[in-house]
Amino acid sequence: RLNAGAIVKEISTLSLGNGGGSPKFAQGGGKTLDKIDDYFTETILRKCTQRLYFLGGLCDLVRGIQVDIAAFDVLMSTLKKQFNYILVDAQRDINDTNKVSMNKADCFIIMVEMSMASAQNTARLLELLSLEHQGKKVIIVNNKNGLSSAGAITKESFEEVIGRRIDYIMPLDETITLAAANIGQPLVVSEGPLTDILDNIADDILGKNENQAIAQAIHEQEGFNFEKIKNDVLSKIGKWMKK
Repeated sequence: RLNAGAIVKEISTLSLGNGGGSPKFAQGGGKTLDKIDDYFTETILRKCTQRLYFLGGLCDLVRGIQVDIAAFDVLMSTLKKQFNYILVDAQRDINDTNKVSMNKADCFIIMVEMSMASAQNTARLLELLSLEHQGKKVIIVNNKNGLSSAGAITKESFEEVIGRRIDYIMPLDETITLAAANIGQPLVVSEGPLTDILDNIADDILGKNENQAIAQAIHEQEGFNFEKIKNDVLSKIGKWMKK
């Protein structure tokens, strides 16, 4: 169980400031952004596995989210130097915090549901990305596919509204979801449909799918044939040895 007051007090001290509060809610401030360094991030990050770290916090229902944008910008830059990949779970609205994350992002993953409201929001977001973040990868994922809800539309109708196709469909498995909520069982196991889709999304982010597509295009365009090249090389080596 984490004590918010103790955590904020320690973090504020690192940035030459002060802070504190109750175990459930605390506030603090710092005097210098120079103290946001590797040691600072090691203090605030929670280690989940050997290669996975988590950084999060609770939002006060009365005060709402309060973020020092300049400090958040420095924090994001520091994290990008420390880790190969950073996943930011962003809110739907485009606030100052999200703008910082979007400016530093290399790839956007848009989670959608099959509703007209979601389609319209996605269309607006895609327009924004095309204007302000040209050239960055955008992946659209239909989350919880199969969940019945009022106002649901078809995949074809959704794609018509947003003007492009959905890249991946995540099926809803209520048994796994309940097990994750009740007993903490991971949603993603060693084998299963969710695992396969997440593997494909990870490959897409890493560019593996694009590399395979490029290799396939070269193969089809130039008639690339490994066996033919191997036989040609062996034939030339044989002729050289006879000489």
